[in-house]
Amino acid sequence: MVVMSDGDGTLLRKEITIKVFQNGVFHITGVLDERYDRDVMSILGGHIRTTCPAAVVDGTWDTKSRRVVLMNYKTRLTTTVSLSREKLYAGLRAAGVKTDYEPAVYPAVKIYFPETKWIAKVFRTGNIILTGMTAHEECIRLVAALKPLIDSVATSHNVATAAAST
Repeated sequence: MVVMSDGDGTLLRKEITIKVFQNGVFHITGVLDERYDRDVMSILGGHIRTTCPAAVVDGTWDTKSRRVVLMNYKTRLTTTVSLSREKLYAGLRAAGVKTDYEPAVYPAVKIYFPETKWIAKVFRTGNIILTGMTAHEECIRLVAALKPLIDSVATSHNVATAAAST
């Protein structure tokens, strides 16, 4: 289900995707602010009560707490046009950073932060997917930890930087 939400009138209107599973779990993607989440849950609750009221047992729909299980966040930390994933992987491994890169399996260098269970997936284009966070503050901490790692290896292999300096 895809809904447009404005955080109950408090935020910019944006598209939010909701997946409803048979076990009652909801996956809500596109939520960057708790106000979107609360608005979307209200919309979803109204939709379920209207279209299939027998699915809701009295007193079971009340939102008592919000629990974020996982956040995925897409960003880029460099102006990289074509990043050498092989050199990034080798450089980080040489520096003792836990990484994984199997291009036949997944097209990104995975950088692990074992103490927090965060993972950063760095692609050739410079795009990065961050996973494992459950709060915005964690996202900020992950980016702060990731940036020096990327900068320590990637800038010397950045095609955009190399082209600009010639």
